[in-house]
Amino acid sequence: MVANSASTVALNLPRDVFESIEILAHEAHMSSVEIVKTWLKRELDHRKWLNDWQELRTQIKIDGGLEVGQTSDQIIEKLRQTRHEIWDADYAHLYR
Repeated sequence: MVANSASTVALNLPRDVFESIEILAHEAHMSSVEIVKTWLKRELDHRKWLNDWQELRTQIKIDGGLEVGQTSDQIIEKLRQTRHEIWDADYAHLYR
């Protein structure tokens, strides 16, 4: 990449890659820059989703896992207990 100004840069691509981008841009009625920006946004969004997913999986492990194999009654009781703990932590002080 070579800096041309404060807001743009030149990017050297293999001719076949550039031509493919141009074809796709033409078919989508977009500029090649819009195509690249769209792809970049999708990739960044996907990476954020993957990171958030991994954080959720890690938090579940830290909190003791999913407890697979429980009966419906056990799961409901656990949900009620969790809901009560959350309420106590966030709202109970408002009513005491």
